[in-house]
Amino acid sequence: MEHTDGHPGPPSWTLLTGPLDPENTLALLTGLADRHGLHLARADGDAVHLAQGNGEPVVSMSWRPAPPGPASTLGHQVPAQPRTQVLLTQDPGADAIATGSFTAALEAALLPYSQAELDTITESMPLVRHFS
Repeated sequence: MEHTDGHPGPPSWTLLTGPLDPENTLALLTGLADRHGLHLARADGDAVHLAQGNGEPVVSMSWRPAPPGPASTLGHQVPAQPRTQVLLTQDPGADAIATGSFTAALEAALLPYSQAELDTITESMPLVRHFS
């Protein structure tokens, strides 16, 4: 993850990369937008804008397929998953709590384990399933 913050004037941005499905991401963002009283507007192509009721922008998000990552020769060999790059752009005057919620939710969605890996872990370790 790459973050840039603290630049005067231009909006700050966050670049996230990982196995992210755009449809699930839109559902996640819609729920977060509702919780924060924001409106989600789909832009042209693969982009959305989140704005306050008065139309003032808070966060813009765009995504594209990411190039495959480097091959891992030291770890377990698992089939490569499609990866997506997500660019979040925060308006300088935006609510930091709302934009932090969006970033945290997307980072959680990009955790390094696939659903199949998590299922295998919980099946092989009953205490993990019991306490999770």
